[in-house]
Amino acid sequence: MNAHILKIIESFYITHDVKCFMVEKPVGHAFIPGQGTEDAINLPEWKNQLRPFTFTCLRDKKYLEFMIKIYRDHNGFIPIMYSI
Repeated sequence: MNAHILKIIESFYITHDVKCFMVEKPVGHAFIPGQGTEDAINLPEWKNQLRPFTFTCLRDKKYLEFMIKIYRDHNGFIPIMYSI
């Protein structure tokens, strides 16, 4: 398993509780549409908590994109699998 620390290029809300994150794409990274990944947020309290995510961008984009539903009432989130 390859580990990468990726920078967020852009993030914005799609709705009041769904946020889009566009992150750097590692050189040579490829995925199959519908494929998922397990990622962690690079903060001390989240660093060791891998969570499943599905890519929501096209394969030929120069970035990776994820849609995430944010739960403010219990400090959590889930990935939203949209076709964008």
